Amino acid sequence: MTRPLCWNRPLVVWAARDLGRHASTALLLFISLSLLVTLVMLVLWFDQSLSHACLLWAEQAPDLVVRRVTVGGWAPLPVAETLARVRPVVGALRPRPRVWGVVQSPVGPWTVVGLDPATVSDWPADVPLPRTGEALVGTAGQAFEPGRSIRLEGRASLTLNVVGRLPLSAAPVLHDGVVLHVRDARRVLGLEADQATDLALDVFHDDEAEALRPDLARALPWPVSITTAGEQLRRQLDDISRRTGWLLVSFAPALAAMALVVATVGSAGRRRRWEMGLLKALGWSGGDLLRLHLYRGLLIGAPAVVLGSAAAYLLLFAPGADWAAGFIFGMTGRSLPLQLSGQGSAGGLLLGALMVGMPYMAALFWSGWQAVVQDPAECLAEGA
Repeated sequence: MTRPLCWNRPLVVWAARDLGRHASTALLLFISLSLLVTLVMLVLWFDQSLSHACLLWAEQAPDLVVRRVTVGGWAPLPVAETLARVRPVVGALRPRPRVWGVVQSPVGPWTVVGLDPATVSDWPADVPLPRTGEALVGTAGQAFEPGRSIRLEGRASLTLNVVGRLPLSAAPVLHDGVVLHVRDARRVLGLEADQATDLALDVFHDDEAEALRPDLARALPWPVSITTAGEQLRRQLDDISRRTGWLLVSFAPALAAMALVVATVGSAGRRRRWEMGLLKALGWSGGDLLRLHLYRGLLIGAPAVVLGSAAAYLLLFAPGADWAAGFIFGMTGRSLPLQLSGQGSAGGLLLGALMVGMPYMAALFWSGWQAVVQDPAECLAEGA
């Protein structure tokens, strides 16, 4: 009577010794699986970590952003009139005009953000607020030491004195940015003294943001584009999923490794048919032979999954592993600010193990079953 496929210590020892007899094949299979798991886990954890970072950033973003639009595209908002019309809208909390845009710096395009010292709150105590004629540069401006001047080219040209750098925590959103006094920002962007780029505001409950959009549109006398934080977050998450999905399917090394894994496992089963026939002739049952074959594969596959997952985790989440910042944002420098979070990585680990493990186990079972169901006499004749 055939015994169920369960753990059998003597068979595990036999399988381990058998792998030692075919060390080169086992090593090739182990390396291929480890590399494949590493690539798959990098993509999955990259997706999960960026999505988690976007969720954290969304918590600090305004609930609604209002932009004025015309036939030609974006148009500046008149601050006083916009605030006067938005403040009476029930549910619109803390409306605040923002001044920002893209200009040309000596090292490429930079994002300019204008701050009014009279309205700024929660500003780091160790970072000076820029006054008129001063600038705070992001991590992309490491070449501009405090005391040097920097020239920005927008609708107007402006030369400013660098008084400091933005904290590293601001780099994910202002790596290639510069913070100016609001008057300087308006000047370089070509805005009038009472104009803003857009209007940010909050709501009491997140669900109110969508319902407030038509009220805000009716309150303003011009066509406007109103974006909610949830809508912006969905766009970011969809973009991350789409990019990482294409990255996953376009991994030529991963596809080559999978083909190598399947081919190696299948060919190993065919080469050992005569061994299976001999063991059958000696009284081994089909279940014993299938277990032996699966144990051989698991002794290679389980450590490969562990090693590949550990390598991917260290590449992304180990202290000092900041290559991701350069890959995503083009950041350079000794101290990069983006540290991806390993929170919730168990789901990615499970999915990666299934993506690699299921085809591998299917190939193992198929090659083992093909050898088990053969007639012992035919198998011995092949090996003769």
